[in-house]
Amino acid sequence: MATTAFGRDATYAALVPQKTIDLPDLTGQTWLITGATSGVGLETARAASRAGARVILAVRDTERGRQVAAQLPGETRVVEVDLASLESVRRAAGELL
Repeated sequence: MATTAFGRDATYAALVPQKTIDLPDLTGQTWLITGATSGVGLETARAASRAGARVILAVRDTERGRQVAAQLPGETRVVEVDLASLESVRRAAGELL
């Protein structure tokens, strides 16, 4: 059976390492990123954080979110939210506002 790089933990950087996300200086901006523990969300969090943004990781798995946050430079925050649950979205919004 053949294996591919497209597993659960695959990242954009691992799949296409020659590509980078070039962002201007984001100092003073706050980015809320959903799905920030894998895939495009993780790479977006990495790029925004490297560019100076304060990054809020909106995740279902807060332990995994904390692991990602610990690897990012700059200010981060982890907020538990399940986008399939309006109650969860309201709770997260209340926590952030």
